[in-house]
Amino acid sequence: LQPSQVKICEMLLTPPYKVIAVSANNIGKSFLAGCLINWFFDSYNPSACITTAPSKRDVEDVLWREVRANRRTAWRFRGDKAPELFDHADHYAKGYTGNKAEAFHGRHPRNLFFVLDEAVALAPYVWQGIKSMFKGGGNHFLFALLNPTKTTSQAFFEAESGNYHVINLSAMDHPNITFELEHANDPDRPEPPIPGAV
Repeated sequence: LQPSQVKICEMLLTPPYKVIAVSANNIGKSFLAGCLINWFFDSYNPSACITTAPSKRDVEDVLWREVRANRRTAWRFRGDKAPELFDHADHYAKGYTGNKAEAFHGRHPRNLFFVLDEAVALAPYVWQGIKSMFKGGGNHFLFALLNPTKTTSQAFFEAESGNYHVINLSAMDHPNITFELEHANDPDRPEPPIPGAV
């Protein structure tokens, strides 16, 4: 993990156990979310991990692609592409599209983790539903990822509320940028350390 990603992990484990990460695209937010979903599922049993994004594509092809890529085996996945890890009825991680209100109410397990990808496009009821379920004390966690593209969104209001750790990730801090600057004049420049990123 990059130093900024480690910092997010540390923030998540300190009160209020809620982190909003704000940044441009392709600097590692979804990768980190995939790591954290796996960490939570493997560390807390019983537990529920509710993940969401605005569209099915965002859930399956972005966020859960990272979950799958970060697991060494297909252990506990339900199906070849389903966005779900399942052990038993009280131990699962699942992806929902942001337009499915049933995912955001009525869940009260002792250990609960919410991951909101592309959070700037999620409806206010998603945030309200999570607030009704979220309990402090260190057994419930929230990680929201967003691009600061819409200052009138609920995600932006939440980030400004003072109720979350908010971290702004600069693309200029990414290891690929440092690498490119160090090798700017190198004619035999190797591949950057994280080829799919910025």
